[in-house]
Amino acid sequence: MPKINFNQAKNFLNNITKKNKIAIIHHDDGDGYTAAILLFNFLKNKNIKSKTFSLNTNYQKKLNLKKLDTILIADLAPLIISKTLQTIKHKKVFYTDHHPKDTKIPKQILEYRTKSGISSAKTIYDLVGGNELLKAMAYSVDAGRTKKENRKIINKFLKKNNITSQQFKKQVEYKFTRTIDYFHKKPKKVFKILKAINSLKDLNKLNKYDKIIGKEIKKAVQQYKTKKQKIGKINFFYFKPKYPIKSLIIGEVSYANPKQTYIFATPTNNNKISLSARNQTKKIDMAQLLKTGIKNLENAKAGGHIQAAGATIQSKDLNQFKQNLKNNNP
Repeated sequence: MPKINFNQAKNFLNNITKKNKIAIIHHDDGDGYTAAILLFNFLKNKNIKSKTFSLNTNYQKKLNLKKLDTILIADLAPLIISKTLQTIKHKKVFYTDHHPKDTKIPKQILEYRTKSGISSAKTIYDLVGGNELLKAMAYSVDAGRTKKENRKIINKFLKKNNITSQQFKKQVEYKFTRTIDYFHKKPKKVFKILKAINSLKDLNKLNKYDKIIGKEIKKAVQQYKTKKQKIGKINFFYFKPKYPIKSLIIGEVSYANPKQTYIFATPTNNNKISLSARNQTKKIDMAQLLKTGIKNLENAKAGGHIQAAGATIQSKDLNQFKQNLKNNNP
């Protein structure tokens, strides 16, 4: 597998021309969309057109990439994108990601893998640049703001725009991610809306989506307080939200009580259950915890970071999943 370094990755991207037919494939969260918009703008500034494709952890369908010869992939864990990589390994493929490698990647793929604490959006910004708002977003997403070196960059943006860290979180991060969740069934529309946001003033266009998703989050947090279950030391919560806000809610709850372990579960529309796990201490591996839960379950998968991980199981296996956890977390 030709793993490449930063300079090789930069050269590959700089050598893309109008002759190339390009696809940008990205995760459907704040990190993934920010990375994709940075790549899109970089190519647009070179008068190069590109098509974008948003994928999530429950990704099933095949992508129509036949007419495209150069594929740029960001923020998708190997397990999610591995089948696609097999089908496009004969093309020019650049793949950057910060999730732990949980499956093999074809040796033909140009892979620039970074550490878990480095967002893919930050990686892409460092490679291709972008406007100040996207730079601040890239350095902040996926808990990037917790890194001292990233906060220095973010603080410059805050000072220049006379806003606080909390205001940035609410006015920028929340509005980005909540817009993504509001239009979760329309990724093309999400991309069109978000790529038009170039300043703090532009973010006012997202107020409607921010407000609607904010109400849903408050309602779900209240449900959590009354309906959560205890599986050993794990706080488990199964719920059925109108929008895909599980990651937002578990993030909010876990940051409020960072020493505790949480697993939140929601049904998907393909008779499966999506799971998210969080523990902010880094003392318990969330990816490994979920892998313990899915042991011996058919068509189940799990992966992610130490602090944050995700999994999918068949709906019928939920009780066995909880039993597996109970057996290993008394």
